[in-house]
Amino acid sequence: MVLLDDAPEAMTRVITEQASQLKRPPKTAMEVLDELELPAPKFAAAVRDRLR
Repeated sequence: MVLLDDAPEAMTRVITEQASQLKRPPKTAMEVLDELELPAPKFAAAVRDRLR
């Protein structure tokens, strides 16, 4: 989670931008984080906390 610690705003922006580009099917940032929950649970939880 070094990138999240070093640049939390940038990492949060990456997730929200990724979500906004998904069209088939469209997804919210929270849905993207749901998919990251299994491979990167700490990262997903930390970003989710920052988005709330």
